[in-house]
Amino acid sequence: MPVRLTRRGVVRSASEAELAAAKEEFASLHSIVLRGFIAPDLLAVVQRQLACQPFLHKTNAGIGTELRLPSGALSSALEFLTNDPALFQTVEEVTGCRSIGCFRGRIYRMVTGAGHASDWHSDVSGGRMITMSVNLSTSVFEGGELQIREAASEHTIRRLRNTGAGDAVLFRIDPALQHQVLPLTGNVHRDALAGWFLATPDYRDMFRAYRSTSG
Repeated sequence: MPVRLTRRGVVRSASEAELAAAKEEFASLHSIVLRGFIAPDLLAVVQRQLACQPFLHKTNAGIGTELRLPSGALSSALEFLTNDPALFQTVEEVTGCRSIGCFRGRIYRMVTGAGHASDWHSDVSGGRMITMSVNLSTSVFEGGELQIREAASEHTIRRLRNTGAGDAVLFRIDPALQHQVLPLTGNVHRDALAGWFLATPDYRDMFRAYRSTSG
C-alpha cells in the first residue's frame, strides 16, 4: 500500500482499492507489510550512519536479547519523521485502532550466534496499540523469522521470513495475540527500527518534553 517515509515527512498515495485491500489483510492476519516504506535516499543515509554506529548489548527481561543503538542524532531523526499525522492517519485507517498519540521506537541489531532473538510475548503495555518493525539492513539476512500466533490455541497466524530493505511490518497488539522473532542463521546481521504506536502522549507534548530536558 503506497505510503512512504521521506526526508520531508510521510507521503500518502494509496487508492481506495489499495486501502480496502490493506484493511482486509490486516483484519484477517492481524498484520500487513508496507513495501518500500522508507524512501531509497533516506534509507541509504540511515544505512551509512548505522555502519559506523556503536551498538550496546540489551536484555529485554522475559523476552530476549539484542544489540541496541544508544539514543542520538540518528534515532532522534527517525523518531521525528515517524511521528507524522499522515502516518498516524494511515495506520488508524488500516488497522482500525483508536486515535494515535505518538510513535516510540528504537534501532536494534541481531547478530548470528549471539543468541539474539525474542520469545513469545504480546507487547501489551503502556497504551501500545500497533507494533511497527522496519527493515534497515543493507543485505538479505537468513532466519530472523517473525511469527504471530493466537495466544490461547497457539495457532500460528502468520510467518514473515524476510522483507526487503525499507519495508515495514505492522501488527496488532492484543492480549489474545503473541509474536516471536527467531535467531538468524546466516552470516548477515539484521538492523531494524522497531516500536509502537501509542494512544498517549501526544507527539507534540512528547517533543516539547524532550526539548525542555535537553535545554
